[in-house]
Amino acid sequence: MSDFGSLLTATKVNGTKITQVNITELKTALKVAIDENDFGDALGKPFSSDFQLDSSQLMAIVQLSQHYFGGDPDEDNEIYEFVQEVEESDLEDIVDLLTTQFPEYTFEAKIEEW
Repeated sequence: MSDFGSLLTATKVNGTKITQVNITELKTALKVAIDENDFGDALGKPFSSDFQLDSSQLMAIVQLSQHYFGGDPDEDNEIYEFVQEVEESDLEDIVDLLTTQFPEYTFEAKIEEW
């Protein structure tokens, strides 16, 4: 399993459950956004668009990218900072595009360790 990466979450503004139909719509829209805008990770690979539903069915989550630490704290810090620099602007653009297309959702993107 990877050590960190970019995550995107979607929740409905009205707090209702997300259905499998909604997941399919979100996946399709994200895939189109990624392909049309060349959104990708720090290694140049396209982001993933595989939204999954959490157990509460109130949040859809996609792990856009996956990265690994090497074990040296200084190098790991540099790797994390590099990924932030490269991926953050794409994350902001994805949130903006999806928010415009799906105003009934709140989207949040972040780079996180797990």
